[in-house]
Amino acid sequence: MTKGQENAQKTYDTAVNAYNEAVKACNTALSGITGNNGDKVIAGLKQAIDKVSSDLQQATIALQIATASTNSSLENSNKTLASASINGTSHLTVNENIVQTISQYPL
Repeated sequence: MTKGQENAQKTYDTAVNAYNEAVKACNTALSGITGNNGDKVIAGLKQAIDKVSSDLQQATIALQIATASTNSSLENSNKTLASASINGTSHLTVNENIVQTISQYPL
């Protein structure tokens, strides 16, 4: 997993937790709504849910993009590896691009 993908995953996990907490708070508040302030409470809860829902959607998209980028890089690395060859004296010849690609993913 790349740093970018790790960061996107952390942001996504945080957004999921925030969304779940907002839903819990909303359900708790809804169970206790009575009287004249009910409309204001519901409007505030809707605004909170909309915010965390939007954050979660953005985090999901960022994670998908990071994953797609990583998968594309790995696919290119596989193609480059497939073009590597060993000559008759057992020396490995590798396309120059593979060195750059591998250096993107330190151990």
